[in-house]
Amino acid sequence: MEALLHLPRSDAILMTIALEPSNIQAQFDARQQSLRARFDAESQALQQELDHEHQALRLQLEELGYHETRITGNVTADVRDDSSRTVDAVTTINVEPVAVLPQPASDHSDAEADASFSNVLRDALRRLSPFPEYARFCDTYLGLELTLCQACLERLPRTETLPAPCGDTYCTGCMTTLFENAIRDEAMYPPRSTLSTARPGSNEPKVGELLPGEAELGGLGRHLGLWSTVALIVGRIIGTGIFSTPSSIVSSVGSVGAAFMLWLLGLASCLSGLCIWLELGCMIPRSGGEKVYLEAAFKRPKLLATTFFAWQAIILGFTASGSIVFASYVIKAAGRTATEWEKRGIALAVVTVICAAHTVVPRWAVRGMNGLVIVKLVVLVFIVVAGWAVLGGAAKDRIPHPTASFHDAFAGTTSSGYLWATALFKVLNSYAGWSNAAYVLNEVKNPVRTLKIAGPLGLGICGVLYMMANVSYFAAATPKEVAASKLTVAALFMNKVFGTAAEKAISVLIAISAFGNVMTVTFAQARVNQELAKEGVIPFPRFWASSWPAGAPGAGLLLHWIPSAIIIVAIPFGDAYNFILDVEGYPGSVINFFVVVGFFWLRYAEPGLDRPFRCWLPVAAFYMVVQAFLMVAPFLRPPGGKGDTSLPYWLYPVVGIVVLTVSVLYWVVWRKLLPFLGRYRLEADHEKLADGTAVVVWRRVKRT
Repeated sequence: MEALLHLPRSDAILMTIALEPSNIQAQFDARQQSLRARFDAESQALQQELDHEHQALRLQLEELGYHETRITGNVTADVRDDSSRTVDAVTTINVEPVAVLPQPASDHSDAEADASFSNVLRDALRRLSPFPEYARFCDTYLGLELTLCQACLERLPRTETLPAPCGDTYCTGCMTTLFENAIRDEAMYPPRSTLSTARPGSNEPKVGELLPGEAELGGLGRHLGLWSTVALIVGRIIGTGIFSTPSSIVSSVGSVGAAFMLWLLGLASCLSGLCIWLELGCMIPRSGGEKVYLEAAFKRPKLLATTFFAWQAIILGFTASGSIVFASYVIKAAGRTATEWEKRGIALAVVTVICAAHTVVPRWAVRGMNGLVIVKLVVLVFIVVAGWAVLGGAAKDRIPHPTASFHDAFAGTTSSGYLWATALFKVLNSYAGWSNAAYVLNEVKNPVRTLKIAGPLGLGICGVLYMMANVSYFAAATPKEVAASKLTVAALFMNKVFGTAAEKAISVLIAISAFGNVMTVTFAQARVNQELAKEGVIPFPRFWASSWPAGAPGAGLLLHWIPSAIIIVAIPFGDAYNFILDVEGYPGSVINFFVVVGFFWLRYAEPGLDRPFRCWLPVAAFYMVVQAFLMVAPFLRPPGGKGDTSLPYWLYPVVGIVVLTVSVLYWVVWRKLLPFLGRYRLEADHEKLADGTAVVVWRRVKRT
C-alpha cells in the first residue's frame, strides 16, 4: 500500500491511497474509517480557526458601520471510490467561508471609507480562502461566496477583478458564482482519474507566473498513459543515430573496446541526468522541462531564466536534420539519385505533414507515434537477434570469424582528447531524448508515478538495445570495415549478413525511424513553445499559447515549423549545414549545466520541498562534470587544428554562446531598457483564452 498524504494548514487536503487488489473491500473500509477519524480531528481544528477569523472580521466590519453581520464557514468531506483493478479513496476537505453583508448602518460615500471597506474584505478573505495562492486572479473576493446588498455592491472596486461569468464586471446574479471560483474548481479539483501528487496545498516551489492549476488548463487534458510516455521517450531516443554513428565513433577512438567504453559512459551520463530530471519533474510535475526547473531555481532577476531558455528552445529547436535524413533514405531505398532541392522538398513536406497532423488530429498522431516506436523496436531487436545468430556461427559462409573484432579490443586506441570528446558528443546525441517526457507532464496521467516508471524504463530499453546492436555490428564486420564503410552501419550489417536486397530494406526502415523521431520531437517541442508563450515571454502570447483548433498547441507547432522550414530551405548542404547542426547542440549543454546548478541550489535553499524521488548527490555531481566537459571540449585543439567542417573548430561553440548572450540582451531590453525609456512598469494580467488555456499578458502601466 502506498499512501500519499499532504496536510497543509487551512488549505484543501487531498489524500490518495492506492490499495492492492487483494481484500480490496475490507482494506478500503478499514482505511476509510481511519480517514474519517483523521478528518474529524482536522475539521474541528479548522472550524475553530474559522470561528476566530469570523470574529475578527465581524469586529472590523462593525467599526466601519456594518452591523448585524452574519459570517459562517463550513467544512465538508467527499469520499469517492472507483472499483477496478485498484481502489482509490479520495478524501477532500474543503473550507469555504460564506460572508453575508446587509445594508450598512452608516453612509460610506467618501473615498477613505471605500478603501477601508475594500481593504478589510481583501485581507480577511485572503486569510479565509482555502486557496490564498489564487489571489492573482481576484485580490478581493477569491474563493468565497458573497451575497451583498445593492448599496454594498455599488461600492465594489470594479477594476481589481476579472469579469463575472455573465460578461459584466459585477452583477447581483454573479456574485455567488464568481469567475474565479470556476477557475479554482476546474484547476484544483480535476476528475479523479487525472489526480496526481501535484496536489492543492503542496509546497511546490514558485515557478514562473502561472500557478499549478492555471498551467494545466486547456489543451487535451491528461491523455498519455504509461505506454505512451515510454513510447515518447523511446521514440525520441531511437532516431537514426544507432544505425549510423557507430562507424564515426570507432573511427574517432580507433578501437572496439574504446567505442564500447564510450557507449557505456554515455549511458551512465544519461542515467545520472535522468535521476536529476526525475527529482525535479516529480517535485514540479508541469510541462516545460528545463524551463520549469530553471524558473524554480533562478527566480531573480524575474523571467531571466525563462528568456534564457526560450531563445535557445525556439531558435534552435528545429527538426530539419531528421527530415533531411528521412528524405535521403527514402531516395536511397528508391534506388535513384536526387537533386539537393528534391531532398529539401521531401524534408519540408515531412515537417509540414507532421505539424498538420499534430494540430488537426492530435490523438491519432500520438497513436501513430506509438506505432512507429514499435517498428523501431522490432528493427533493433531483429538486428540484435541476427547478431546473436552470427556469433553462434549461423552465417559462417559469409562471416567466418564473427569474434575477430573482440580479440585485443583496445588495440589502436587514440589518445587525442578532442577525438574522444567528439565521439562522446555523438554517443550522447544518439541517447538524446531521455528527458522528453518532462516537456509534456501536463498531459500525462498520474505524472509523478508515470515519470518514475517511464523514464528509467524508456532509457533502459534503449541502452540495452544499443549495446547489443553494437555487438551485432562488430560481429558482422571488423572495426576497419565499419570505420571505412560509406554506408550506415546498419546497412553494412544487413549487406554482410543477408545480401544487397536486405540493404535496401533497412534503408526504408531507417527512413521510418527518422520519420517517427521527427514526430516525437515535434510533439514535445510544440508543448515547450506553448509553455513559453503562456508565461508571456514572447510577443503575441495569446496567439502562440492557443490550443486551437483541436486542443493541441497549434500555434506552438507553427512556431516549431517556421525555423525548421527556414533551415531546410535556406541553409546550403555541406559545411554550412553541418555547422548549424553543431551550433544547435552546444547551448543544450549550457542549459543542462545550469539545470544541475539549480538542482543543487534547490537542495540547499529549499530542503523542505516535497521530493517523491531523490537523486543521490554524487550522481548529480557526475552529470555536472560531464556537462562541464562538454562545454569545454569543443575549444580543445583537434589533431591538425581542423574540425569536421572547413570553418574554425572553435567557431560553433562561440556562436552558441552568442545565441545565449542575445537572449540576455533581449531580456534587458524588454524588462529594463524599454520600461525605463517609456516610463512604465510591466504588470502581469492572467487571462483565460476561449479554448480554456491560461496565459500571462504583460500590461504596461505608466509610472506616476
